[in-house]
Amino acid sequence: MPSSKETPNVTLAKPGDWLEWYDSLRDLAREYDLEDLVDLEKEKPVAEILLPRPERPNPLILFPDLLDALPPTALWKVASRVRDVKGVAVEPPRYTLIRNQAVEDDALVHLTSAQATGWSTRLSMYESREREWRSQKHNVLALRRWIADSTDPLFDYCTRDIEGVREVVERLQRLFPPSLEEHAAYKEYQQITGKAGQGLGVDEWFRQWCHAYYRIRRLDTGQLGDYQASVDFLKAARRYIPIWSHNTLLRVMSPKAAQASALDPKTPSDLIRDFHRLNLHAPPSLREVPPWLKETEEQNGPYHCPCHSNVVSHKPEACVYVKAAITGLHPPKRRLKEKLLSKTRDALEEPRWAWLVDEIEAVEICRNYGP
Repeated sequence: MPSSKETPNVTLAKPGDWLEWYDSLRDLAREYDLEDLVDLEKEKPVAEILLPRPERPNPLILFPDLLDALPPTALWKVASRVRDVKGVAVEPPRYTLIRNQAVEDDALVHLTSAQATGWSTRLSMYESREREWRSQKHNVLALRRWIADSTDPLFDYCTRDIEGVREVVERLQRLFPPSLEEHAAYKEYQQITGKAGQGLGVDEWFRQWCHAYYRIRRLDTGQLGDYQASVDFLKAARRYIPIWSHNTLLRVMSPKAAQASALDPKTPSDLIRDFHRLNLHAPPSLREVPPWLKETEEQNGPYHCPCHSNVVSHKPEACVYVKAAITGLHPPKRRLKEKLLSKTRDALEEPRWAWLVDEIEAVEICRNYGP
């Protein structure tokens, strides 16, 4: 369970920011297991998403005769001591009034084994559900903090004066709505970017991607910058011309490498022209998909990050799980999921993520030994 708020890497201040901000929010909510809470395309009631607080079992089930002999607080403390299946208290009483000591001890001694076992099971189930409820409540509060911190202060009244997370997101959507055409264009771009290598031939995929990209450019929404478009295109193009795409992606994502090789990172239009030329004249060896990439796709399916996130806006080089898996350094005040961290470590062993390991390690070296 993440134990502190995420540091927002996006800011919601104008309509053009909405789609990127909303994708980041859904990505974070997915880590918290609360994606349904912020997914506005789903009509699932909030009451079915949020866990109700469990009702504490009534100790009078065990001690019906002690209602008048002990106050409710002391009665619960006695019941909390029943953990041994034989009905014998294994922990000394704590914070108990001396005048109630004899009554408590006598009540515990006369419990049967069946009573103690049943109560212990009931108590364990309650405590387990209570932990789940508190964990989810903590995650909901973390989402609220992230939303408040990533929204322009001018709109604080939308994020701090409303109880539910979903109500906050719905209200912000009404304030920052992308037009239907903008939303459809961005959705089309995301879909075709993720479809690379999934049954589409190179010519058909290239035609559809160019159509989706230039449609967004014509709308001039500010949703897609040159850098992000270049990265998205090259990651998808690795399914068709892997070696060229991989080497070009390294230069685009690492300005230092581009400077060292005397090649500047190219714009999306340059990449489109280069890809088109290679697609027409590339020899079969250049089109051949490396075995490691083919095996990975067959086993795990295509995804954009070693943490198995398939959100286009999710950046592997900024992923906290990737950084933790490579450097061994966990973000402060945040607990990462061990299962997902282990899966990320395994994925980083694949040759296709070698560039990412080199990039993160280079950044870490510069941070430790740079000026």
